[in-house]
Amino acid sequence: MLMRLLRRAATRFLLVACLPSCLGSSCGPPDVGKYDAPDFATLRVKVVSSDPLLPLDSLSVRVRPGSRLSDGAIAEQQTLTMSAGTSEAITVDSRAPVEVTALLLSDPTQSDSGSDGAVPPKLDPVTQRAIMLTRTARGRVPLGESVLVLSLDPACLFARAAPTCGAGMTCSLGRCTDDGFGPEDLLSTVEPPLGPDPCVVNGPPDLVVGTGENTVDPVTDGTVLPLYAGNQGGHHVLVSIRTRNVHGNGTSILLRGVQPGTGAELPTTAFVVPFTAMGDQCEVTGLRYQLDNGSVDYRPFVGKPLDLSVTVREPSGVRVSRTVHVQVGP
Repeated sequence: MLMRLLRRAATRFLLVACLPSCLGSSCGPPDVGKYDAPDFATLRVKVVSSDPLLPLDSLSVRVRPGSRLSDGAIAEQQTLTMSAGTSEAITVDSRAPVEVTALLLSDPTQSDSGSDGAVPPKLDPVTQRAIMLTRTARGRVPLGESVLVLSLDPACLFARAAPTCGAGMTCSLGRCTDDGFGPEDLLSTVEPPLGPDPCVVNGPPDLVVGTGENTVDPVTDGTVLPLYAGNQGGHHVLVSIRTRNVHGNGTSILLRGVQPGTGAELPTTAFVVPFTAMGDQCEVTGLRYQLDNGSVDYRPFVGKPLDLSVTVREPSGVRVSRTVHVQVGP
């Protein structure tokens, strides 16, 4: 029992210490069936102002469920204190939705009461200071390290009669909008290579979708992708890609599955991992596409056809997509 606990602690330490470099094929991608904690991801939050005249001297950022404490326990809430334009990182669980709230608080030297009969703003229960402006964002963070940028706008100041937004909504540019974010809304922190990118040669970009733990075995229509069960109860298939003329650093890989006929969808999963150069092409192998991510029941997908869409997106915005018609194995 003691040795098992020691091995588990060592696994957690090595996984966190290696992110994001150990997410590629060089040291093994996150594996539900191999690691005790394959779900760690790093979210770096940055708050900016859409108006240089809006001071961001009193910022507080709260991160709710999905985040983890240093010992791996789920945290109810963590607070990040930062200044405008800077960023703070937090370790989160990529399988759980994360809620990020940026609060602009009142100057503690000023009165928090309303003026001219106006209703005073709400008090922040943590600091007991008035909340002047708030911006929320909810979503899942892909494996690796990503940046979420929250922009605060003067039109959303409570003092300027900003709209009161309901659940799942947030104020942006003076209007209530959906506060959800997806992989496409996050920025990569992977640094570009210092020299020429070996993944880029002359010609148009190309993408081959395959499967395999350490290889890219191309899939064709009707290919059966074996279903693997991890020791934490998750179920996944293996996806690999081979690219040509696609930048190998900072490029996002998005996986999305739809069951033909029923239209049932699997959650989009994103990876930001280094590509491995193989001659004039590059590869990423062994990506775990989990079927029961979140609240999805994987069982209706077992033994059934699946339209698997793979998109690679460079930091410049260039995208290449392929959809393969496969079948999920038993």
